[in-house]
Amino acid sequence: MQKKKLSRVIFLIISIFIFVNLNAGNNLPFLKDTIKSIPYQVKYYSSLDGLTQVSINTLLKDKQGFLWAGTQDGLNRFDGKDFLQFRYDPADSLGLQGNYIVSLYQDSKDRIWIGTMNRGISYYEPSTGIFHRINTKKENRNIVDQSSITCISEDENGIIWANSLNFGLLMIKDNGKGDFDIKKIKSFENDEQSTCFFISGNHNFYISTNTGKIFVSLLKKGGFSKFEELKSVSIQGSISSLYANEIFLWVGTDYGLWQIELRNRKSRYYDLNTTTSDKTRNYMILSIIPVDDKMWIGTANGAYFLDEMDEHGWYHKSTLFSESTNKTCRLSNNTVLTILPDSNNLVWIGTAKNLNLLDFNIPKFKTIKNKIGEELNNQVVFAIYKNKQGLWVGTSGGGLNLFKNGRVYYFTVEDGIDSGIASNVVRSIAEDNNGYLWIGTIKGVSIIDLETFDPDNPKFITFHTDPSNSVSISDDFIKNIYLDRGGNIWIATYGKGLNRFIGSISKKDYSFQHFLYSNSDNNSISSNFVNYITQDKNSNYWIATQEGLDKLTFSEKDFKHPEFIIYMYDENDSFSISESSVLDINTDSDGILWLGTRYGFNRFDPKSGKFDSYYKKDGLPNDLIFSVQEDDFGQIWLGTGKGLSCFNKKDQNFTNYFLKDGLQDNEFNSLARFKDGVGNLYMGGIGGLTIFYPSNINIHEKSFEIKFTRLISKNKTFIRASNSGRIKLNKELNFIEKLNLRYNDFPLFLKFASPKANPLHSPNYYYKLDPLDKGWNDLNDRNEIQFLNLAPGKYSLYLTGGYFGKIWGRTPKKIDIVIIPPWWGSTWAYFL
Repeated sequence: MQKKKLSRVIFLIISIFIFVNLNAGNNLPFLKDTIKSIPYQVKYYSSLDGLTQVSINTLLKDKQGFLWAGTQDGLNRFDGKDFLQFRYDPADSLGLQGNYIVSLYQDSKDRIWIGTMNRGISYYEPSTGIFHRINTKKENRNIVDQSSITCISEDENGIIWANSLNFGLLMIKDNGKGDFDIKKIKSFENDEQSTCFFISGNHNFYISTNTGKIFVSLLKKGGFSKFEELKSVSIQGSISSLYANEIFLWVGTDYGLWQIELRNRKSRYYDLNTTTSDKTRNYMILSIIPVDDKMWIGTANGAYFLDEMDEHGWYHKSTLFSESTNKTCRLSNNTVLTILPDSNNLVWIGTAKNLNLLDFNIPKFKTIKNKIGEELNNQVVFAIYKNKQGLWVGTSGGGLNLFKNGRVYYFTVEDGIDSGIASNVVRSIAEDNNGYLWIGTIKGVSIIDLETFDPDNPKFITFHTDPSNSVSISDDFIKNIYLDRGGNIWIATYGKGLNRFIGSISKKDYSFQHFLYSNSDNNSISSNFVNYITQDKNSNYWIATQEGLDKLTFSEKDFKHPEFIIYMYDENDSFSISESSVLDINTDSDGILWLGTRYGFNRFDPKSGKFDSYYKKDGLPNDLIFSVQEDDFGQIWLGTGKGLSCFNKKDQNFTNYFLKDGLQDNEFNSLARFKDGVGNLYMGGIGGLTIFYPSNINIHEKSFEIKFTRLISKNKTFIRASNSGRIKLNKELNFIEKLNLRYNDFPLFLKFASPKANPLHSPNYYYKLDPLDKGWNDLNDRNEIQFLNLAPGKYSLYLTGGYFGKIWGRTPKKIDIVIIPPWWGSTWAYFL
C-alpha cells in the first residue's frame, strides 16, 4: 500500500476508535440498579482547568491513584486538584515521545505504556518520572517509533501486547537486559487492518479488523495456537472495541453494538434505547466497559449504562447520559470516547469536548439554589418554615418562595398592588394557632389565611407602622416573629423594640403592646434593635438584642408588669457572655440556652448565671455565629460566617462542614434555620438553602495517602529524577525521602495531593515542620506549602489530612529537608 493511502486509512480508524481499558472489569464497584433515581453530580474539566487539550482519547487510573488522560495534544496526570502536563519536546530525550495519545496501560511492573498515533509506543517509569523509548533491534525501530498503537495489554506471563494499525499485532517481551524483543504476530494485507484486541479470562485472544472480521486464538505460555476467524458471525462495520467473558463476546462497531454467544456463535444486535434485538438506529460504539454484571457503553450519542441482565445474558435496562440527559447533570459532549469507572462510586467519561466526572454518591447535604422555575428565585435566604402547605422560604429580593407538590411559587411585590406581599425582603415566617401565616419583611407584615390560600391566586393581608396610631406595630423592619406557648404572637423589630400582638385579624385590628428601650427606665429592654425572642421550658422569655441577652418575665398573666434582667459582656468577668450583640438563641430540654453572637458561641445556665464561651481556637470555623439549631439527637448546629459547625455537647467538640462538602455557601444568615417534624434541618445563607438529616452526616471518612506532586523553586518545577540542574533528585519527587536544598533555593513551593480521594470532596490538609512547629498548621483544602526562607539546618516535614476538622489517624507523609548553608556559613569556613 502506498504511504499516502495508509495515512488516510489510519486517520479514519483513529477517528472512530478508542482503546478499551482492559483493566476496567477487574474489581471495580458497580452502580446501583436505581441509577436513574440516584442524584449525581457532574464536574467538567477543560483546558481552563489545566488539560493540554479537550478531546479525551483514553483514560487510566494508576496504582498510586493518579488519573492519566491522553488527548490529541499531550498527556495529562491529574492528582485530584491539579493537572500535570506532558508534551513532546524534541530537545528532551527523557520526555513524551508523541502528543497524539491513543492508548494507555499500566503493567505488573508499574510501567505506564503509552500508545500514540504515528509516533509509536513508549513507557513511563513512575519511580523516576522518566519516559523511555523502547530499546530494541535496529530492524524494529520503525515499529516502535512510527506505529499507531490503538491498544495495549499484558498477559499473565508479563508479555506486553500492542496493536499497531501499521504492523498488526505486536508481542513485546522484556529480555531482562534493558532491551525488548519485538515480534509481529499477525498482520493483514491491502486495506484490511487490525483495530483492537482483547484477552479474556480463559486465555482466548480476540483480534478485530476494520472490515468487521474477528479472529480468535488460545494464548499459551509459549505463544499462540493458530488464529481462527469467527466466520459465522455477522458483524457490520469497522470494529472499534471488544470485550469477552467465558460466555459472550461484545463487539462495538461504527454501526452499533453486538453480542455474540460463543458456544453457538449466534450474534444479536443491541438497540441501546430499548435494549431489544430489533435494530432501529445505528450508534457508533467507541468503548465497552464491563462493571461486574453491568456495562458502560461509550457511543457517539452519549454514554449508556446497561443493567438488569437476565439469565440469558441480555440486558433489559438502558440509562443514557448525554448532553440532553437533564438540565443540571448533562455531559459536556455526546461523543464519548472512553469511560473509566473509579472507586468511591465515581465514573470518568472522556468526550470529544472535555473530561467529565460523574459522582453517584448520595450527597450528605441537599442544596436548593437560585434557579428560577426550578428552585429559588433569589439565592440569599433569610427565613424558613415548613407546614402541610409546603416549604416556605423568605429571600432577600425574591420575596416569599413556596415549594409545593413539585412546583415552586414566587410571591413578590409585583404580584399585586393592594393584595401583594409587603416587601421582597422576607426576614421571618411563623404560623399562629388560628391558621394564619405571618410574614415579616423589612417594610411591614403580611398575613396569609392558610385555610383559603390559593398559591395561583395569592391574597395577603398587609399592615405597616402608623405614626398616628400609638398601638400600631412599632416599626416596619421585622427581624423575627415568634408564637409563644400561650398562643401569643411576638414581633421583634430592628430599631423600635419588641411587640406583642393584642388585636384580632378577623376584625382587622392590628394592635400591639410595645416594649421599648428607655434611658430613664432601668427596667426596660436592653436595645430597640431586637434580633430574636424565644421561651425556655419554664416559659421565661429570652430576647437577643444588639446590646445584650434579656430575660423577660411578668409578675402577672396580663403582661402589664414586665421585669427585665440584662446580661452583657464584662471584660472583668470571665463567665460573662462573650459578646453583647446576640444574634440567635436556642433552648434545650435541660433549660440550657445556646447563644450565637457576633463574637463566639455561648452556653448559658440560668441557674448558675454563668456563660461558657467557645471560639475559633476551640474548634469553631469562625467566631461569627449567625444561627443556632438543636437537632433531635441533642447536637447543636451553628451557621457561621465560614461554614456549618456541629457541636457535640457531651464531648465538647466541633465538627465543621464547608462549601466543598455540599453546603449552599460557607456563609450563613442570622436566624435562617428550621427543624421540621421528622428531624430534617434547614439552614439558609447567602448561596441558598441547605437541607439534611443529621444522622446521615457520617464523619467517619476514609483516609488517603498523600503524594508529593510538584516542587517549585524560583519559578522552575522539579519532579523527575535528574542529576543535573539546580535541585538534584535521585528519584521522582514523591519517592524522595530526603530533600537536599541550598540556602538560595528560596522561595520554595511544595505541592501535594491525595489522588485516591474524591476530587469533589477533597480533604483538608495539615503540616508540621519539625523542629519549628509544635502543632499542626491547618491549610484547609489548599494543597501547597510555601517556604519563603529557611535557615540552614535539618528539618522534617510532616503532612496529613482530614475531613470536617478530624485529622486522619494514619501515619503522616514525611520528608526530611536539609538546607545547605553558603560556603562562608559552613562549619569549615570558621577555621579558615
